[in-house]
Amino acid sequence: MSSEPSWKDRYVTLEARLAEAKATLDETRKALQAAQERDQATRATLAKVRDRLHWHERSLLRPEVLADLLPARAEWRRRTEPDQAASQRETRHAAVSEAYASASGQAAPPDAERVDIGGLTWWVPRDARTEGQLAHRLVSEKRLPLVDLLRTREVISNGTMLDIGANVGLTSVTRAVLGDVDVVYAAEPAPDNFACLVRTILANGLRGVVLPDHVAISDHDGSATLRLSGSIGGHALIAGATGIEVPTMRLDTWVRTLRIDVDAVRFVKIDTQGHEAHVFSGAPELLARPGVVWELEFSPRHLQKAGREPAALIAHMQGVFTHFIDLNPHAPGERVRPIVELAEALVYLERSFTNLLAYKRLA
Repeated sequence: MSSEPSWKDRYVTLEARLAEAKATLDETRKALQAAQERDQATRATLAKVRDRLHWHERSLLRPEVLADLLPARAEWRRRTEPDQAASQRETRHAAVSEAYASASGQAAPPDAERVDIGGLTWWVPRDARTEGQLAHRLVSEKRLPLVDLLRTREVISNGTMLDIGANVGLTSVTRAVLGDVDVVYAAEPAPDNFACLVRTILANGLRGVVLPDHVAISDHDGSATLRLSGSIGGHALIAGATGIEVPTMRLDTWVRTLRIDVDAVRFVKIDTQGHEAHVFSGAPELLARPGVVWELEFSPRHLQKAGREPAALIAHMQGVFTHFIDLNPHAPGERVRPIVELAEALVYLERSFTNLLAYKRLA
């Protein structure tokens, strides 16, 4: 007998194979349809992301715009005579700040360097000019902190600004020329930095608008030792260090001494190389006032060098403010956070630092 399958068996086999092929084809069609649907969903998501990125790009404040506007505003400022209010502030300030009255009639330090950036004239003391440090960025790279200014511009509302640790005026002079603030009172303890700050103010027609004083803002009225650094941005008040003696004032005392209208104060910037906790300790009256936004550098390492624990400053801030913003764009968490989350939010710093905005929201 033949072992060949019958035509009926072959038919059944072919029919089974055909059914199997059809089932495979159906599965393939379903998979293709699912893939097409996923592709369409992905394309729709990408379109939404593009729209959001476009919206974000259109709404983002750009440093290039400030750079474009700065020369014209600097030229206007130099050509415009101080108004009556500015002239009166200038006269009052020279009467209460002996250091300013003296420095106004003197030249810049003999080894200081003049540099023109953004239509503004800057005087910069001599230092090591280390790459990446403040003076190098200013003199060699001709770079102003426009990105930093934009990060805080939403909380600037004209009025009076206090610049604690003003250095050569990168923040206070630039903000004044751009029109972010009406008046700036600037405290700077390093003699060469202060002398250059005064020359920069006068060179750019800012008499009565930026009012500098040679003083270190601290937790006591008297004097302290300023340790000088190889960088103009690294000078720091450190007890027991070798350095020069500089006058100190509590922030509340300084405000009264200079007859600053506290009702007009809207913004306080503190950059004091770890002395921020001391500044807070000397400012209970100003800290209690509503509507004032505070910017401060928070560096655990520098705070400890200055003799204060970061946890103590955090606790002080939590007792005064309701909310904070970490200005580091890579910081974790939401941008605006309750002050009770401050310690948790800053764990990522370790040996690094950041800048914070802090304010009190009315209940």
